[in-house]
Amino acid sequence: MLDTARIIGLQVIGIKDGKSIGTVSQVVCDLASGALKGLIVGVGAAEKGVLAEDLAVIGEDAVMIPSSDVVKHLSEMPELLKFRHDPSQGLLTVVTDDGTRLGYVSRIWVDPVARRVTRYEVTAGLLYTLTEGALLLPIVPGSVHGEDILIVPTEELLTLAAHTPGLRARLERLHGRVQQKTSAAREIAIKAAERAREQAAAAREAAEKAAAKAKEAAERLSKTVESVRERVGPTTQEQREGGEQAEQAEPKTPAGEAPVNEAPEAEAPAEESAQTQEGGCPQAHAQGEIEEAEVRPTEDQKPEMQ
Repeated sequence: MLDTARIIGLQVIGIKDGKSIGTVSQVVCDLASGALKGLIVGVGAAEKGVLAEDLAVIGEDAVMIPSSDVVKHLSEMPELLKFRHDPSQGLLTVVTDDGTRLGYVSRIWVDPVARRVTRYEVTAGLLYTLTEGALLLPIVPGSVHGEDILIVPTEELLTLAAHTPGLRARLERLHGRVQQKTSAAREIAIKAAERAREQAAAAREAAEKAAAKAKEAAERLSKTVESVRERVGPTTQEQREGGEQAEQAEPKTPAGEAPVNEAPEAEAPAEESAQTQEGGCPQAHAQGEIEEAEVRPTEDQKPEMQ
């Protein structure tokens, strides 16, 4: 038996032309039927494939093929693409058909002559492997090898366990742990649902209270507006009526006529002012005439003065 991990990294050589094709990067197996499907050579864009039926020898240090002509691009090999598992996605997961996860495929052994898978190892992690040990399984009839999951029928496992020492006990312990985890998960889900219902009820109650407060505020605002309207409305009406009455009482001046001056008494001071400007004050004028008469000599006084 040969561990597929030992095949990875071997050089692929054509016997006829002695040409090196590259190194093995992946071994493709069908764990449902147990068939070795072929090898993938190279990585990335340079990936090519070799079918198991074209392999001449899988040796300790190299993989021999008839010639380089049997190496083809992966796009021309749908069987290899169907069963290959991308290593970047992690190990292939193994579950039973009743939903119990057994672990991951960590190692595969093949018969290099018969081109068949003899067994594979299932582990649930380093700690689990150290405490419980790895689970070695043969090819289980009725299995389904998908792109990411290997599904194994529980009944077939139990049938195999009857003939495999320690396998039945391992499966029973694993099944018990799964049931415990399932029960714990169910309880957590129930509690989460209850909390969600309580939170929803509290949110609904808060929304109802907020709606009631908003309604009360709207009613108070409406009452305030009505009260203000009742107080302001009549005053505004009275002011409007008073303004209309004042407009009716004010006489209207016909167009093109000057407004009538209702205070004629104001003309007298204006006339006096005009006279004052032209002739001066009448009293002052009379006083001046008197003084001039006193100073001017009479006809009888003129000779004496000479």
